[in-house]
Amino acid sequence: MPVWNAMLKADLLVFAAPVYALRTPGQMKALLDHFCCHWMVHRPDKAMFTKCAVILTNSIGASNREAQKDIATSLQWLGISDVRRLGFGLMEGGVLYYSDNANYGIKRIDSTYFI
Repeated sequence: MPVWNAMLKADLLVFAAPVYALRTPGQMKALLDHFCCHWMVHRPDKAMFTKCAVILTNSIGASNREAQKDIATSLQWLGISDVRRLGFGLMEGGVLYYSDNANYGIKRIDSTYFI
């Protein structure tokens, strides 16, 4: 319950994970599955309806979208409607930047870029 209580008290939820085999790591999936008893169809907590969440992922060049989708789906089932995504595909000689914001698309950023 300490993690769930911390989530209820937080103004912003940040979920950060590497992308392995194009999907969310098992540890992240296990954490989110643990909270399925609070999904909208079971017993939602109204405090989650006003939360904002950010999903940060990185991979070795592969798309981050499917991994982010796994996390976003669980967050939406918890009642969080404001979910933003940002992913980094690390490539030799640079970084590919992925965002859910249509204004950004995919951009190559110099390899000296710091987050």
